[in-house]
Amino acid sequence: MTVLENIAQATRTAPHRVSVLHEGSRYTYAELSSFIERLGAGLRQCGIRRRERIALLLPNCPEYVGCYLGVTSIGAIAVSLNPALNSEEIAFILDDTNASAVITNPEGARKISSPMRQRLEVIVCGGGDEQGYSLQRWLENDASMAPLALPQESEETAILYTSGTSGFPKGVTLSHGNVSFVTETIARCCNTTAEDRLLLAVPASHCYGQNLVMNHALRAAATLVLVQGFDPERVASAVEREQVTMFFGVPTMYALLLKSRIAPHRMRSLRYCHSGAAPLDEQVAREWQSRYGVPIHQGYGLTECSPLTCYNFFPDRWPASVGRPLAGVQLRIVDDAGAKAGLGEIGEILVHGPNVMMGYWDSAIQSPAPLANGWLRTGDCGLYDEFGNLYIVDRCKDMINVSGLKVYPAEVEKVLKQHPAIQEACVFGVRDELLGETVRAQVVLKEQSAVATKDLSAFCHARIASYKVPVVIDFAKSIPVSRAGKVLRRMLRQEAEMRGASHEQLIA
Repeated sequence: MTVLENIAQATRTAPHRVSVLHEGSRYTYAELSSFIERLGAGLRQCGIRRRERIALLLPNCPEYVGCYLGVTSIGAIAVSLNPALNSEEIAFILDDTNASAVITNPEGARKISSPMRQRLEVIVCGGGDEQGYSLQRWLENDASMAPLALPQESEETAILYTSGTSGFPKGVTLSHGNVSFVTETIARCCNTTAEDRLLLAVPASHCYGQNLVMNHALRAAATLVLVQGFDPERVASAVEREQVTMFFGVPTMYALLLKSRIAPHRMRSLRYCHSGAAPLDEQVAREWQSRYGVPIHQGYGLTECSPLTCYNFFPDRWPASVGRPLAGVQLRIVDDAGAKAGLGEIGEILVHGPNVMMGYWDSAIQSPAPLANGWLRTGDCGLYDEFGNLYIVDRCKDMINVSGLKVYPAEVEKVLKQHPAIQEACVFGVRDELLGETVRAQVVLKEQSAVATKDLSAFCHARIASYKVPVVIDFAKSIPVSRAGKVLRRMLRQEAEMRGASHEQLIA
């Protein structure tokens, strides 16, 4: 059953059940279904056909939910654009997908260049006229048209762009089958029911928010609670006011909520918490469970896997693990030569299963499966323990080669963050003529804390091999991250290499 079919069923059996909550406004499944039908009819009246790309440049709002489903209901492909993108980034994606239309708000409409407007339709929520067609006026038109056959599981449903930290972003093409598999699986893992209320505070334009939260909630005929932009007090208020039962966030959100010291009674409606998009610090997980009484579950995945691949059912027993492969998904860990790695040996993770993307957008047209015999090379390094649990070590490309010895930044970062003065740490490699690469770190101190680099160095030497210890430690106010919350090591590496020989900083 696809997400669309599930909404149709929920509308038949419980039309007055709330599907979406946003800033006090409530939308039933009957109202959501009507929106989907009217939008689909409007797109068809404009001549939009199956497989055409329709871009969504919207924040977390009811219109995003309805437009995403309305686009996919007629067999068109939803292209998700993060509202934080600038005009050039938006133009690149619109051009790359050859989008026929973009649905946005007045703020987003101002980011669309005049040349781009001349070749696509601009549909504006809460605006119109000079900016483009008014979505509201469009939805008020006659929507009576002959119904279309529902899209098949093998057809494309969405294109989501990677962050592009190592070049131009790539459009990951997901099928209805990809999305259906992941949403059904996560609902089963979480025991989600129609009585649950899922908070969407991460962007719906990101694969994590779109599938593991939005489509997951609708798949279970549950209620989706929308929050625009992350703010600890706003999130806590939404949880308390709407009695949210399930919270999905990224590690930074959990850390900031803890730092804000939100009172436990305000979060007592929560029965389930999940962290994704980046590794969760074990100390944050322990503190969260201690304060709010709910463990944080983790999994492993990437946009190319829709995005879920593994799930940890027992965070209390194996807190550092991302769990085991989902039922129906196969994982391999291979060494540099492509041979199967042994138990406890680090290697690259390969994935095969119904969650793996159709391909990158260009490849989805020219070569439907640009994968190695159907296996996706994730670029992530990991290892299995004797119980079959997977542990993520690091990104393979981030591995530092010091005179032929491997150094994984995540291991060194974990040691640095054990120091009582360190709030955050980022470790990366810098090219060196003699050693190949040397290890370098940038750290952020906790408030009212101080430490000298020589003391940090001694702290590391006592815990890891000497070749893993950073030769230079820089202090900063923050660590640069992408819009998806991932650390931009490449940026720090480039900055360090541009500066050339570096000097030791001392804070005392």
